[in-house]
Amino acid sequence: MAQTTNIEWTDATWNPTRGCRRVSPGCLNCYAEKIAARFSGEYLAFEGFAKRTAAGPRWTGRIDLIRSKLDEPLRRRRWAENFALEHGRNPRMFANSMSDLFALESDEEIDRVFAHMALSPWFTHQVLTKRADRMPKYFANMAYRTEMIGIECESISGLSRYLDDGSPRWPLPLPNVWLGVSIENQETADERLPYLINTPAAVRMVSAEPLLGPVDLRRWSDEGLECQHCAWGGIEEQCQRTDDEDDWEYLCPRCEEPCAHTPIDEYWGEKGGIGWLIVGGESGDGARPMHPDWARSLRDQCQAAGAPFFFKQWGEWLPVDHVDLYNPLHWRLKQESALSVTGSTYPIKGWRSSTPESERVRLLRRVGKKAAGRLLDGVEHSEFPEAQPCAYVESAHRNPELIAVRKHFAADPDKETA
Repeated sequence: MAQTTNIEWTDATWNPTRGCRRVSPGCLNCYAEKIAARFSGEYLAFEGFAKRTAAGPRWTGRIDLIRSKLDEPLRRRRWAENFALEHGRNPRMFANSMSDLFALESDEEIDRVFAHMALSPWFTHQVLTKRADRMPKYFANMAYRTEMIGIECESISGLSRYLDDGSPRWPLPLPNVWLGVSIENQETADERLPYLINTPAAVRMVSAEPLLGPVDLRRWSDEGLECQHCAWGGIEEQCQRTDDEDDWEYLCPRCEEPCAHTPIDEYWGEKGGIGWLIVGGESGDGARPMHPDWARSLRDQCQAAGAPFFFKQWGEWLPVDHVDLYNPLHWRLKQESALSVTGSTYPIKGWRSSTPESERVRLLRRVGKKAAGRLLDGVEHSEFPEAQPCAYVESAHRNPELIAVRKHFAADPDKETA
């Protein structure tokens, strides 16, 4: 487990799985793929999982559970305790920053990962996936899944999977596990968000990074509409209205049948659908620019819905209207790009006269991630869902998982590191 991380929205990372596959345009410049290829030589950690090719680093398609990494959240209990005492909250741990948990084909292997998350309530575990369709399938039978994860917990800790009253000790959804999906444009949002909303979780999070196009989440807000006939989803302005002034309805643009509104409480807020939104531009070699209006739109949508918004970074590219005249890093010009709100790029010379105002073309300057920073219109947005109570500060001496972990490492106390 990495006790320090450069990922702004988490406190630590944990990688119980290795390997991945490309599934969408957001994977094109994947940082994990580059790191894995760098350490893919003989006897190195990612041997067989990634490779260097003439076209650049590539995953091999092999995805495995690394059993030696499973108990890291248990071994880092003391570190988590010190963090909680200092910050007044449990540390957030990003599970699989170098892979995708739901890329594992075996439900039993995913059960083992969830069991270790259940046994480490001193961490708030954050899980992101691009395989959103896998999540509701995995949780389809909640009673069965609770039982399977409970059996794994029982075998690890020695604790009974049932409480004295016969109820499960670790019922789903686990209160210390946030589940989310990564999106990069409207297409991936429309594809993955319905699966996320149908997945039980303490908090449902969405990471729009790298943001490669405009995303309208109003379909999952009080302006959203759903067709019960053809499953179309969209917003009011996309539909025609019936002529009846007293009892009009919105008509589906696909099948022309009436549409129903989607209740906002069902899709926004920590107890509803989208409980947290992260937005960021792309960094690293080959990074693609992010139009500032894409980030602003998502910020405004979150504010309208009352959902926490986290602006992670601009990435490599900074809009010229954010350039600081007194920051020399902003004038170390590497490259410029003229980008429209629809995602089209234009030649730098003459773009003002050759593009319509409706395209809202903006000039961006490549200054590097560090120089670009993470201020959106001069404001740092670092909002989080409500913090979970500290597992130690309140009832450490009565915490059964804590007692079980102490027994687990009693034979070899050196394994539990500070």
